Amino acid sequence: MSNEKIIDLEPIEIIKQLEENRKKLQNLVTECTKWGIKKAEAEAEYKKCYSEALRILLNDGNKYTNVLLIEFAKGRVANEYEKKEKTEVYYESLKETIRCTKVDMETLRTYLSYQKEISKIV
Repeated sequence: MSNEKIIDLEPIEIIKQLEENRKKLQNLVTECTKWGIKKAEAEAEYKKCYSEALRILLNDGNKYTNVLLIEFAKGRVANEYEKKEKTEVYYESLKETIRCTKVDMETLRTYLSYQKEISKIV
């Protein structure tokens, strides 16, 4: 919503804001779907690279402990891990923006109903 207070809005302005939020919500859901797919792909790529790095370390005949081998493998796939984490953050951010947009819309609807009831009384 804009910086205007909801109480200062006329009913037609509230309806316009609801329509803008509805369009925004549709776009956010589409974007969230795309990033959900990217998130799954990044997770799969990370797991694949991590498994391969661990397999290579194990087959090299290293005498390191399992804990060290795991840490070395994680180091080899740090870029994939970073991509996975960034994708997750953006995806979760989109989900939160969707939630906030829904709350904004519900607030507008509630105030619009309130104005309707007040106009009946007067």
